[in-house]
Amino acid sequence: MPMPEFGRWSFYSLKHYIAQYDSDPSADLSLRCMVGDESDCVPSLKQVAPGFGRKTAVKLLKKHGSLENLLNAAAVRTVGKPYAQDALTKYGDFLRRNLQVLSLRRDVAVNLEEGWCCARDTRQDIVALSKLEGKLKELR
Repeated sequence: MPMPEFGRWSFYSLKHYIAQYDSDPSADLSLRCMVGDESDCVPSLKQVAPGFGRKTAVKLLKKHGSLENLLNAAAVRTVGKPYAQDALTKYGDFLRRNLQVLSLRRDVAVNLEEGWCCARDTRQDIVALSKLEGKLKELR
């Protein structure tokens, strides 16, 4: 990814991901279902089940691997502390809905026209941005 403040590109590796999130990248989708994702307006389980946060989610996902495995296990046996067990059994549908919202659809036909993929003329961008800035100042 470009890092303009360093004037170079930076590569985000699995090692960086694991160090930052203390979680296996393959469980990222399941983790985001439980801890929420603000960019996609997906609510956190913590909003409906106080006490169930990132640490609890990471611990349970390390043991069970995925959200579906965790929910299936919680349906037949105790998987954690009482508050976690209660949250998983009571809000399983909530978590499955989060999973549905966050999962990428792969069955959609996407047709790109060649013209969309070419470089565009950016010489007038500063003019357009200046006009936008002026209109925003007028609105204040």
